[in-house]
Amino acid sequence: MKVLIIARWLFVLKLLFFIMILLISSMLTACIGPGLLDYSIELPGNFHLVRLSADVVRIEPKNNFEFDFKRKQELSIPAKVVEIAFDDQYVLAKRHALVKDLPKLSDISYEMPDKMITIYYILDTFALELHEVSDLEEFNRLRDELNIPENLRLDDPINYK
Repeated sequence: MKVLIIARWLFVLKLLFFIMILLISSMLTACIGPGLLDYSIELPGNFHLVRLSADVVRIEPKNNFEFDFKRKQELSIPAKVVEIAFDDQYVLAKRHALVKDLPKLSDISYEMPDKMITIYYILDTFALELHEVSDLEEFNRLRDELNIPENLRLDDPINYK
């Protein structure tokens, strides 16, 4: 009888130890690896939208592009991209600029999106040109100039995932 009770307790202890190891390893993986909500969306012309965190969502050339660092920066749309649309040639994007949450502590402060600062982009993936405007009317005028179809509507990137 005592042997049976000891065997059951050993089994329970082994089971608890196994569960504890699983929990610790999953917590370490979550801290080291990408978040569960991180993703990448393929865009035309060897570009992609990359979500690295809730506020770090940007559009950039893929790594296999033969650009130097400066040219990659020129063709990238910085975080936080909040809406996109694309067809075979154009990538449209709307973003909110990131600002320091504690400006006086600029070395350690976190950047947060400022919804009052909206910037619009049109990336021509054929000509490799990036147009940036800060006004919706100017964005729509530029769309008309470039003959971008009206049915191309900006939408949350998650809807393209």
